Amino acid sequence: MFIAEDGRAFVDGKPYMPLGFFTSLVRERDLEKTAAAFAKMREAGFNCVMEYWMTSLRDDLTVPYYRLCRDNGIRVLYNFSGAYKQTNVAVHVAKAREQIKAGIPLLGWYTLDEVTLTLIDPITKLRHALNELTPGVPTWQVNIREIPPYLGCADVLGGDHYLIGRGQGVLKAMNAYLGVAESCRPAAMWYCPQCFNWANYKRGVMEDREKYIAADIEPTANSMLAIAFLYASHGVRGFIFYMYDLIFKGPVPEKYAQRWEDVRTVGKTMKSLEPFVMSTDPIAVIPVSDRRGKTRAVAMSDGKGGHRVLAIGLDYENEASFSLPEGCRGLKPQFGNATVAEDGTAVYKAGRWSCELFK
Repeated sequence: MFIAEDGRAFVDGKPYMPLGFFTSLVRERDLEKTAAAFAKMREAGFNCVMEYWMTSLRDDLTVPYYRLCRDNGIRVLYNFSGAYKQTNVAVHVAKAREQIKAGIPLLGWYTLDEVTLTLIDPITKLRHALNELTPGVPTWQVNIREIPPYLGCADVLGGDHYLIGRGQGVLKAMNAYLGVAESCRPAAMWYCPQCFNWANYKRGVMEDREKYIAADIEPTANSMLAIAFLYASHGVRGFIFYMYDLIFKGPVPEKYAQRWEDVRTVGKTMKSLEPFVMSTDPIAVIPVSDRRGKTRAVAMSDGKGGHRVLAIGLDYENEASFSLPEGCRGLKPQFGNATVAEDGTAVYKAGRWSCELFK
């Protein structure tokens, strides 16, 4: 595989949009459970994982795990995010060689997870060593800090800001942050939308159903897509959701099925947008007249005559109007958050963490 100059990933000579999950599936060493999870992911359109526990998986399970990945069309972002704790790069290169020998269906090496500036040097050395070992295979960083100092740490830029349930204004701030990311012109951008409830990380609520329900907000298909759409509107071409295991966590088992159905909707929606996300045609920012809040709208082309428009509400209450561009006049809103008049004027009206797809 390789990353082209335009930021597209290619696998087996074809454009490839990473669409996957962070997982901790192998922690239980239960390959049957892992196989069932992979089958669910595959059916929903997901194609990759970043498994936290790969480095601790027994050798006799590594080959079967990678076989399960290949059988389900799942590629692997191998976890080296704790590598800075061992500064001997040769140790990590040896570990990488073991994965290649075991048949890893490799998508990339995950080498940085929100580290301090003092760790840039060892992680950059690891990047160079892995680039030499596997030419074309990218290293990937996930970073929510200031972007420019970290650009040399990895080939692909990512971030894990997890905004659903956070305070007012976070999407406007994220919109500005992504503008900076674009201007830095990294080789590619693969970001991490949220598919978990923040209540899973709050003390004193995991054993109390009522406290858990009151503690935070359940992501919905539309709120998860709002974050993914915001990323896509800034040229992000990979979407690794955090995290699969948390979909099925918390003292609300009756919610698990709906959570997965929402995530499944997100997967299928993003998969349907792959020709537009991976297109080399420029993303067109649509001028918006905001009546309340702040809305971002963009038009995307698949390069073959197809068009889509994404609208994302960036505030708690959003109302805006804009004209659908030429080539987009026949598109219709899919989520019920907008209307389109006969003259092509769209009116978007929705609350926090919301979005609309026109197709």
